[in-house]
Amino acid sequence: MKAAIIDAAPDPVVAIDEHLRILQLNAAAERAFGYSASEAIGSDLIGLIAPPDLRERSRRQLRSRLATDPGDAPTPPVELVAIRRDGSTLPVEVTVAPVPATDPGVFAGYIRDVTGQRRTEERALKQSRACASGSRRCSMTMRSSVCSLRARTSSRPQGPRE
Repeated sequence: MKAAIIDAAPDPVVAIDEHLRILQLNAAAERAFGYSASEAIGSDLIGLIAPPDLRERSRRQLRSRLATDPGDAPTPPVELVAIRRDGSTLPVEVTVAPVPATDPGVFAGYIRDVTGQRRTEERALKQSRACASGSRRCSMTMRSSVCSLRARTSSRPQGPRE
């Protein structure tokens, strides 16, 4: 039943070991990154989904998260840039948590595509700059943007950021 729940999750979920090797992934991860489970399992997570110029930094960030001992608590999300099989990139937040009742060193990586959130933030920033330059429609536009941003982010649990 747990496997069915994980596979039905709308966001990518990847089981990894302490060496960042992929042990299992759900259907959302296959769709998000373009690799089948048979292609991804056994691969280095960072080597598969991090752009070449960001791999070492991404590896350091995730390893530092795994090195902390939060018990069963998930780590705070870390923001990374991921790359799909087709070469396109996307901003993601990755939260890692130990998987209870498994061998030590098995972790679940919860990956959230934050493209929509980034677009909303960029739009709000542009509108804020327009207001600073004296645009008349500023007040109504800013209220609309702030409400939109709040609506998009209030439905998600927010963890501490790095």
